[in-house]
Amino acid sequence: MRYVYRWVMATLFVMSAGLLAGASVSLAGSVAICHVPPGNPSNTHVIKVGPAAVKAHVKNHGDAVCAGEDRDCCLTDDGALCTNLADDAFNCGACGNSCGTDETCDDGACVCEAGLTACGDSCVDTTTDPGNCGGCNVICVNGICTDGACVGGIG
Repeated sequence: MRYVYRWVMATLFVMSAGLLAGASVSLAGSVAICHVPPGNPSNTHVIKVGPAAVKAHVKNHGDAVCAGEDRDCCLTDDGALCTNLADDAFNCGACGNSCGTDETCDDGACVCEAGLTACGDSCVDTTTDPGNCGGCNVICVNGICTDGACVGGIG
């Protein structure tokens, strides 16, 4: 009888291990979602769930399914938003931090697009801007800036 008991216990252990191994394999096919915890929306964050749980999370919590390189969450008036704070110009470095006109988000910081220079709060083309000709705050007298040089002198 003792032998049968050990055999049954060993069999149950092996079966349990197999079920657990199967569970970990199913997590490999998991889906990243931006999760809004019920009662604690300020703790919005990315979690991974099995494919079968996605529909319930979206329907019951307002969660959003993340795609590609999205690894951050922001809570908007429309619900959860998957994003990447390192390169999202509307959520650059932090949720709701939008970059200005002619700026892109690079590694979580708003920077001027290629070929433009930051002068104060604006991105300008110093090769043609008569108020920033060749550099910030260099003003051309007659308002003409060509190739970063004032035509007719500096004012």
